[in-house]
Amino acid sequence: MVSNVKNKEEYNHIVLMLKDRVKEIKMEKYSKKKLKIKAKAFVLIDNVLFLKDEDGLHKKVICNDQEEIMVLEATKLHNDNHFGMVRFEAKCNDYFFKIHRAIIRKVRSQCTVCLQS
Repeated sequence: MVSNVKNKEEYNHIVLMLKDRVKEIKMEKYSKKKLKIKAKAFVLIDNVLFLKDEDGLHKKVICNDQEEIMVLEATKLHNDNHFGMVRFEAKCNDYFFKIHRAIIRKVRSQCTVCLQS
């Protein structure tokens, strides 16, 4: 299993690695080697990083430190369908890599449509 993309810097390094612009990455040789191995699990589509999937259903990558984007993406997905908690979490895990469970619960609990039903 691939570990999360920790921050925007690591995200950008993986993007550069996938674009074959390795020389622009400033880090130690060993760290660069580890990053190259990690980058093999990702694919770049329209300058957006996705986690590869065998079925071709790649998952959009969101950095751990981009909580606002996680909330926005989860809210957008939830407002389109108003899934229950378990199904909503499964859908988030289908489309994104990696939205935290606490954010998924927060978005679902703040939905006025779901609270009324």
